[in-house]
Amino acid sequence: MNTILILYLILIVAPISNLIHEFGHMLGAKIAKADHVQVYIGRGKSIIKLPFQKTEIHFGTFFFTSGLTISQRKDDYHSIEIIIITILGPLLNAIIVFISYLLYNNEART
Repeated sequence: MNTILILYLILIVAPISNLIHEFGHMLGAKIAKADHVQVYIGRGKSIIKLPFQKTEIHFGTFFFTSGLTISQRKDDYHSIEIIIITILGPLLNAIIVFISYLLYNNEART
């Protein structure tokens, strides 16, 4: 396999996919009216912190390795809210893949 392709997948595609996934969980937490949401992309020392409203997004030194979304609120989440928060991560990835597939097929036909 081409070295450039591997680096592209590891350093660009994987972090973007991870970011989309964690944003899905963040969206679920916002729908469930979380008091505070923290999104972590990568591991290691935090190199960028983006705070806004009741949300913080942290980017770690090794931004291509992992992701985590933590949401908190005063009252406990109901079961359906936990399901929404959990499912929206992979669902947002699936939606982006579907849209990308449609765009790719549209380009291939022209």
